[in-house]
Amino acid sequence: AVFVYGSEYWYGGKVFRTDPPATKQFGQPIKSSPKLTLEPSAAKPELNVVRMGYTFVTHNEFLKFLQDKVIKRYTGVEGYDLLTHSCNHFSDECMHFLLGRGVPAHVLELQQMAASPSALALRPYLNRYLGGFSQNGGGGDQLLDDSDIHAGSGSLKPEEMLGAGTVVVLDGGAAGIGDEGSCVIATILAEKDGKCDVKYFDEAEHKVATKTGVPLKAVQKRVHK
Repeated sequence: AVFVYGSEYWYGGKVFRTDPPATKQFGQPIKSSPKLTLEPSAAKPELNVVRMGYTFVTHNEFLKFLQDKVIKRYTGVEGYDLLTHSCNHFSDECMHFLLGRGVPAHVLELQQMAASPSALALRPYLNRYLGGFSQNGGGGDQLLDDSDIHAGSGSLKPEEMLGAGTVVVLDGGAAGIGDEGSCVIATILAEKDGKCDVKYFDEAEHKVATKTGVPLKAVQKRVHK
């Protein structure tokens, strides 16, 4: 499931939107994981999540993506497949749209672990069970509350989060705030002598941060002032 815009979006025979956590469908949320780092959600601190970052995609843009590109392919029990077309694959597609990268690799690796002979024998049953929420009334509204969204869901301006200044795209590696070749959206707070101070979203710390002395050569593109 993907927790974004205050709701949990997930696939169980069709795409659902529910208030997190979906305990009626999945039981109590786990508190820890031997493989994944769980942290309190910024939106709901009592819920532990794998924090993936911040998106500049608006709520309306995400809903249009679901309605135009996703829902048709993720509707129907017969379409659910544990190994190739599951809730994890749905979440992976959503993450690529929202952040430009998918779910942690370990999540999809779990799918391959299920390729054992015994699991393959149970595959038809598991597909019917895991993809059957759409038939038992336990899934919640299928985006019904999202069909008419107006207040607060218009185009998001980067400066509303990162402060006033020139909005730029930085080479994360050259700026010293990301991997080589990665793109980081930031605002320039000040610039002098070939360097600048910027404000950006730190994905590792999950917060807005500032960095001084960033070389101007790290600026790949100036978006607007």
